[in-house]
Amino acid sequence: MIKPEDIKVKPLEWSKSFSPNDHCSYDHCYSNKTSIGIFQIEWKSWKEFDGRVLTLNDQHIDAFDSVEQAKQAANDYVRNVVMQLIEAE
Repeated sequence: MIKPEDIKVKPLEWSKSFSPNDHCSYDHCYSNKTSIGIFQIEWKSWKEFDGRVLTLNDQHIDAFDSVEQAKQAANDYVRNVVMQLIEAE
């Protein structure tokens, strides 16, 4: 039987950070395209305590204190999806 800890899920790859532009009104970075879509992290760099908002296919997931926390949450999200697709014995 496969144990959850034996499952290796490839971490997402992320773009560099972009300043606001025609695509997005906030500072942002995005993940490589996955089978479930594209993650994006947005923040307002001109605000001192602005959350880093994580979305998947433009659907809000959550907000975090740092870009690194948001990236980790995206990786955890993907891992949870994969684990749900594995049939338990």
